[in-house]
Amino acid sequence: MPSFQWKGRAPSGAEIKGEMTARSKEEVITRLRQQQIVVSHIVEASSGGAVDFRPPEPDHLADPSALHLPGRRAATKPSRLTGLLIIAGFVAAAFGVGLLGPIAIWTCERSGDGRVGCSISESDLGVVPLRLQTLGNVSAVDVETKVLTGAIRSLNGTRTESRLVLRNGDGRSIQSMGADQTRPSEWRARDASIAAIRLEFQSFLEDPAQARISTWGGHSVPLILSGVLLLLAGLMLLMFVLSLFSGPREWVQAQAELQRARIKSRR
Repeated sequence: MPSFQWKGRAPSGAEIKGEMTARSKEEVITRLRQQQIVVSHIVEASSGGAVDFRPPEPDHLADPSALHLPGRRAATKPSRLTGLLIIAGFVAAAFGVGLLGPIAIWTCERSGDGRVGCSISESDLGVVPLRLQTLGNVSAVDVETKVLTGAIRSLNGTRTESRLVLRNGDGRSIQSMGADQTRPSEWRARDASIAAIRLEFQSFLEDPAQARISTWGGHSVPLILSGVLLLLAGLMLLMFVLSLFSGPREWVQAQAELQRARIKSRR
């Protein structure tokens, strides 16, 4: 059985060489490929008789990841774990920023007897529930405005905050714990947004033909910052998923190297 001398690269990128007995060059290439070795050069050393089989040089075996794929995989696990922790950190930061400006959803529905029941649902980024309030027999909707001075002041010396308040005939009321929530189309006009929401709900209460009304609002800065953080987390997750498919990519590269080695051996 002939003997073949070969040179190639281990999965770690180190250049290695050796000698192997086989029926053909293709068999040598196939057997080395099973060891994740990409052959770059192969020649027939003998055509029969005694075979001097020489394993790869010891210098190339100093790195356990050179010929053993499990060792290489073990080396990549910490980096993948770190990547997952970073992604989780970005997601947690996004929800933390979202807590600074919870999303509020105001909903009112009219029952068959004409009574109106309303609810205010608040959540972190619309995903994590924070508080739900309900009120029956709602008859009025107002805007509560507070003027903040002292420790909480704007550049002009004062600052106002507004909340939508739903009331019933018994004197009970519900309102969001956050203030100044605006709809995305009205982010540039904070006060106008609250006023517009109030007019819509007031119109609903005065029109018996309407069965349901619902709208939502939030704070532009926390939502934008949270969106950027979630976008970064999504991109990192995509890169992480693609890194899991490095095996097929390396297999394609190995096939290309094998084809080049076969062409060189035929010349």
